[in-house]
Amino acid sequence: MSDDDGPMTDEQQKAIHEQFQMIYEKDPELRKALEKSDVASFNIEEKYSIIEAYMQGGAAGLQIELEDDEEDEKAVMDMSEEEIAVVEAQFAKLYAADPELQSAIGQASSLTLLQKYQILV
Repeated sequence: MSDDDGPMTDEQQKAIHEQFQMIYEKDPELRKALEKSDVASFNIEEKYSIIEAYMQGGAAGLQIELEDDEEDEKAVMDMSEEEIAVVEAQFAKLYAADPELQSAIGQASSLTLLQKYQILV
């Protein structure tokens, strides 16, 4: 998603946005898979994730990804304070040790608990 020298460039973000728009507009199955989502509010990382899932399996691949996201959301919602602390600690350890991850996501503080959990699992 980004090079090894830092966060995504404006050019990379524009390319991701344009690719997402193109596949979204051309594929009715993709639009159906995302019909319950506020597509206009997707950030660049979400669009990139959707493009990756789509490339691996079309709209069917994306549907599997969306179902996994729902399961992850439930898992995070059901976490105890101790489990939340473990996720935060494990993510911090992974983030500190992985320059590629740092480059890909930028500031770790911008991630939600769900996003951190998804990176770990």
